[in-house]
Amino acid sequence: MNRPLFKQLAWFGSVLGASFWVSAIALFMLTRPSLKVVKTWEKPGASMYLTVYESDTDWRGFPLNAQTRYAIYVGRSGTPSYGHYVDMSFYGLPKETDSIRQSSVAWSDQDVTIRQPSGHVLFIPKAMYEGGR
Repeated sequence: MNRPLFKQLAWFGSVLGASFWVSAIALFMLTRPSLKVVKTWEKPGASMYLTVYESDTDWRGFPLNAQTRYAIYVGRSGTPSYGHYVDMSFYGLPKETDSIRQSSVAWSDQDVTIRQPSGHVLFIPKAMYEGGR
């Protein structure tokens, strides 16, 4: 094999391999969930929490519009861990985080309900978040 051709192929392979790893790391960093807590409500008299957090990024509108997606966690910890999870969109105000912070939560013996300023309501039955496995 011609020595200069071998060097060119080795250089091309090195560049291709480095490009692959840089792309893989960038893709991982862009798509991993942040799990940043936006707001938490505690059930009075009990150690139960409803937490809204950033779950991941919705890339369907890329490159013009990549939006943050939010999820609701209900469980015994104020941060998302073992419990019940529901994806939810927030509407009504220019910033989704303002809509989340202005939402209200009502706990009862049968359920927990979160109501957005837009009027959207999510009802989660008690059986979904209490009792464990």
